[in-house]
Formats: sequence, structure tokens, C-alpha cells
Amino acid sequence: SFFFHLNGNFKSKMKIERLTAIFCLLSIRSSLSFLPLTASSKPFAAQSGASIRARNFAHENLRNSCAVNAGQTSIEAPEAPKYGPHLTLKGYTLNTVGIMYIISSFGAAFVFYPFLIGSYIMSKVFQPKTMRYVDWIVHMWSKVSCLLMTFKPVITGIENLPPMGEAVMYVPNHCSYFDIMTLSGFLPRPFKYISKIEVLRIPLIGWAMRMAHHIAIRRTDRKSQIQTFKDAVTSLKNGNSLVTFAEGTRSPDGRLGSFKKGPFTMAKKAGVRIVPISLINTHIMMPKDCLMPVGIPRNVEIKIHPPVSTNVGTKLKKLLTCV
Repeated sequence: SFFFHLNGNFKSKMKIERLTAIFCLLSIRSSLSFLPLTASSKPFAAQSGASIRARNFAHENLRNSCAVNAGQTSIEAPEAPKYGPHLTLKGYTLNTVGIMYIISSFGAAFVFYPFLIGSYIMSKVFQPKTMRYVDWIVHMWSKVSCLLMTFKPVITGIENLPPMGEAVMYVPNHCSYFDIMTLSGFLPRPFKYISKIEVLRIPLIGWAMRMAHHIAIRRTDRKSQIQTFKDAVTSLKNGNSLVTFAEGTRSPDGRLGSFKKGPFTMAKKAGVRIVPISLINTHIMMPKDCLMPVGIPRNVEIKIHPPVSTNVGTKLKKLLTCV
């Protein structure tokens, strides 16, 4: 499909690409239908019946808390998935769905990386402050990886997004590592993450984030925090939107935690607006004890709220309360 994309006419290209996408989705869906993901399946790591019942009970609690957390959303909380056959690696669970997700993500990476390297060179020459070409390649990579797993969230409040050229601070809640892939693939605006340094050390994914000039932070290092603050303000003034999880950590049950002051101080210093975002139901398919999603994410919503101004006269406490 990619080779044909370079040489074929437009109508033929569209037909080939649609057929390829449909074939990939049907192949994965039919493959998943044969996976024995039931509670009675024998796990790779033997567990007692009490342990399995406790885990299922915990997932049911997550589902119930999510219904409360969703508030006025019309999206229903999905059933918590059964782990089925799985491995436990350093306390993290990886099952067959997680393995399929790794294959789709890194498979897409090998397809997109030549374009990523090319976009990095072009951005260095033409857009060194924003690295915008890299942003769009990463966006497409994330989106294709999710679509190959038949995952597509519902997006509401698109009318609240700022104009394409305006830099803002996006502040979503943080429930799961899957929040990152969800926003990267389906938020229709370019942006950079303020992310802990460990994420930028992940092969392929971390390298791409470094190419796009995402901002790293060492949470236990005061000197690193000061440098991150300076880098974030500079990036915002250069025209880059930033995404930062103001809670500072993932919520175990989907409920909103208290905010740190850092992201709001950055936005005020740079003079940009803050756009709150609600991510709903991401924690059910990828809880904190899972290395990858344990089920195909369903009923996930990205809710974009109206922007909040950071005028000079606005006090920080009032700004936090408003967001």
C-alpha cells in the first residue's frame, strides 16, 4: 500500500489503502475471537482461586467507581476484562491482548520510522522550534496502532479546542499509561508531553519523543524540576502546546486527584490558556498493575472542556479550582 501510495493515481490509492485497513482490522478481530480469554483459562503463572476472585472483585470496584467518575457523560463503563492466560513480569501483568498490542505498536513503528527520521531532518531545517513534522508522524503512528487493535475513542467538545496556531496547556486527568496513546492518536492538535524521564528511555517510543523535543522531568531531582519549568515556558512561548498530567501520578480507580501547582504556574508565566480534558474509562482496560492493556479498550471518551484564561490578575488557587 505504501509503495503504491507513491506511484498510483489518487482514486486507486484510496481504494488500496481502505482495503488494506479493513483487511488488517478483520484479521486482528478474527484472531482475537479464538483467544481463550475466559476466567476458566489456565494462566501461564499458576494462581489460586482466591487470588483470581480477589482480582475480579477489584476490577468490579474499578468499574463501579468509573461510573461515578464519568459524571454527566453518556458513555457507559465497560465490563472489566478477564485476564485469562497471562505472565507476571516484575509485578506487572501481561496477557495475550497486551502481546497483540505490543506487536501492533512496534510493527507500526517499523513502518513509520523511516518517515519519522525524514520528518526530523526536515523539522530541524525548517521548524527547529516546533518540530511540527515529527509531531504529525507520531500522531499517525499512535492512531494506526490503536486502530489496528480496533480501538477508537469518542471525542466530545471539539468546538472547545483552540485555533491550530495557538499554544495552550492541556491538563487531562491521568488514569492509565494508555492515556498517552489515546491523546497522541486522537487529539487533533500537535503538542508535546511533560513526561518523566523513564518514558523517554523506552526504545523507539522514547527516541521519537526526544526527536519531537518532548520535555523530560526527574520527579525526585529539584534541579531537574527547575530546568523542566524553564524548558516548558520556553516551549510554550515558541508556539508549542503542552500536555501535563497535573495530578502527578495515575489514579488507581479513575477518580480525580488533587492538582500540583507546577503546570498552572507554567501556563501563567507563558501567558497561555489552559484546556482541561477528561479521559474516561481508560483505567479499566489498563489498570496500574498491567504492563499493557488487558482488553480491547471500549467506551473510552475524550471530553474537551472550554479553555480557562490565565490573566495576570487571576490567583493560582482560583485557577486550580476552576480547572
